[in-house]
Amino acid sequence: MVYCEAMAEEHMTEEEVLASFKGGKISAGKAAQLLGVTKVEFLELLAARGIAYIDYEPTEIADELKSAKQLEDKASEVLRD
Repeated sequence: MVYCEAMAEEHMTEEEVLASFKGGKISAGKAAQLLGVTKVEFLELLAARGIAYIDYEPTEIADELKSAKQLEDKASEVLRD
């Protein structure tokens, strides 16, 4: 099974790779590898196509911001001590 998947991946078109990335089936690193480009070049391709590299839900963004604020507060406390 893995062998068949690997063979199929080697023959994916750019559109198929992008669709697999957008669908969360492959990582950016794997997508870059399949396209024969660097990860930076892949990120540039995403930007050129208007595809988000990080696709958070609104609640996930709020959670990330809350966590960042908590870390900032703790860092400030440590620096004051």
